[in-house]
Amino acid sequence: MLKRLKFSILCAGLATVFATPALAFDTPLKPTRFISTGGSRVAVYESTGRQGPGILLVHGNTSSANSFAKIMGSPAAKQYRIVAVDLPGFGRSEKRASYNIESFRQTIYAVAKATRVDKGIFVGWSLGGDLVLQASVLLKDAKGFFLFGTAPLGGAPTTSPPPFLGPQESYAGEAVLYGTTPVLTRPQVQSYVKGFFKPGYTQIPSMMYQDGYKTDPNTRLAVAMAVTGNDPGFLPEVQLAQNLKVPLALIYSGKDAFVRLEYLKSIESSLPTLWRKKIQVVPNQGHALQWENPDRLMSIFEAFLKDL
Repeated sequence: MLKRLKFSILCAGLATVFATPALAFDTPLKPTRFISTGGSRVAVYESTGRQGPGILLVHGNTSSANSFAKIMGSPAAKQYRIVAVDLPGFGRSEKRASYNIESFRQTIYAVAKATRVDKGIFVGWSLGGDLVLQASVLLKDAKGFFLFGTAPLGGAPTTSPPPFLGPQESYAGEAVLYGTTPVLTRPQVQSYVKGFFKPGYTQIPSMMYQDGYKTDPNTRLAVAMAVTGNDPGFLPEVQLAQNLKVPLALIYSGKDAFVRLEYLKSIESSLPTLWRKKIQVVPNQGHALQWENPDRLMSIFEAFLKDL
């Protein structure tokens, strides 16, 4: 009886820690420092919390660390050491002459080491999840990987359906192709960013559009080169996931405009460390779960953390 009471009190405390205040987040994050790596400086954002394990947040395509503003502004950020990064060519980080998977892999590793979260948990959203998997070969001391809005590419069974929805299948239409289209017009960026959210969502922050406008088009060229097999540094991500020795969480939002659930299901049984042995599905939410429903995302992350 006493044990159950203590557990209930613990859960209530964690729920309070991970709850996100209902604030209108539309103010860009301010970097705590810049880290020099790969010949350029990248912007890093660090929480005031110090409790471990450390957590590194990696954003998606045509975005920045601002996409995690609600997480960085949550009570959890006051307790846990949480770090977010603008990858090169995104947000407040410097641009480079060119980009490839190896350079992104090395950036994630360098930031993790410099901020002392290399022995923690790596959280990737969308493209950020792919890049975290790519970096897993360097992150030997990681305790876990938590990916959402991500379809691991390369190495899936030949019988698997396509990992992404096509323009005729998705409410985002042609915008589903924009992640691999280097040069986008402002209206195209707007359509792409709108696709991050479920249909009818009206609280899209203006800073996400601004982050889309300022993203270096060559970053999308690098993504296109990787997915078409023209980047020799790209490693098959399903195989990377299969080789992990630590827990891997894969979260899918029911209203995701990009990722195909059937694809994730087709690789589900082949992932030996998949958390709870299945894809975690959050109904009625869009691609940017961390913005639409951060409380739900963090409650799942809390469960993942406790299981670790």
